[in-house]
Amino acid sequence: MTFPQFKDKHQFDALVSAEQLLSYQKSLGRVPEGPCPTRVILCYQSSFMERVVATHKGLFSSGVFRRLYWLNDAPGVAIGEYGIGAPRVVLSMEMMIAWGVKEFISIGTAGAIAPDLKPGDLVGCDRAIRDEGTSHHYLPAGRYSYPTDNGEFAKKFQRVGTSWTLDAFFRHTKEEIATYQKEGVLTVEMEASAVFAIGQMRGVSVGAGFVISDLLYEEGWNPQFRKEPVEQGLDSLLQMAVGK
Repeated sequence: MTFPQFKDKHQFDALVSAEQLLSYQKSLGRVPEGPCPTRVILCYQSSFMERVVATHKGLFSSGVFRRLYWLNDAPGVAIGEYGIGAPRVVLSMEMMIAWGVKEFISIGTAGAIAPDLKPGDLVGCDRAIRDEGTSHHYLPAGRYSYPTDNGEFAKKFQRVGTSWTLDAFFRHTKEEIATYQKEGVLTVEMEASAVFAIGQMRGVSVGAGFVISDLLYEEGWNPQFRKEPVEQGLDSLLQMAVGK
C-alpha cells in the first residue's frame, strides 16, 4: 500500500489553510505588527536555543510567533526552536510562510551513518530520504526530497551528501544502517526531508545542515549529544546560517 492512503491527494486542495489560521489569529490580535523576518533559522534543541538567547542580544516575537527570537546583530533574521520531529516544525513553517517568510535554514544534530564521521563534524544536506510521514502529504510519492535554496547553504560545508530522515527515533535497524552505508548515506535525522518538501510545495527557500551528535553503526549506538564538539558545531551552524 502506498502512502498516504488516500490516492492522489496531492491533486486536491486542503480544507484548512495556514492563511485561514493566520487570519483567525489576526482577529484575536495575536499576529505581530510590522514586517516578518526575511530569514528564519530552524533549530530543534532547547539547550542550544537557551544558549543562543544567553549569548546573542535579541528580542522574542509575540503572539502566535512568540517562539521566534530576532537577532540584533543580524537584521531581518530570527531563530526558532520547535522540538524534535517533522510535523511540529512543518506546522510552524506553514504559519510563517503565510505570514510572508520566504527563506528557511534548518540546523541541528544528526546521527552519523558514514563510518568516518565523528562527533562535532559538520555536514551539509543535498538530498534527504523520505522515510517520515509528513512529506508524503505535501508531495507525490518519491524516494528523496531536495533543498530549494539552489544548494547555497550546502556549499558552505566541506562534507555534503544524503541524509536519511526517519520520524521513529527507536526504529533504526542494523539492516537499514548497513544498507544506507553501502549507498553512501551520511547521516540520519528527523526533519530534513519534510522541510524540503514544504519548501518545494510552497515555493520558498529551504536549506539544511547538521552537526554529528551520535554514531549509529551495525555494532551499536554511541551518543555524544552534550559533548563540547557538538555544542561548538551548533554554534558554527548558527553563524553559517546567519551569514548566508
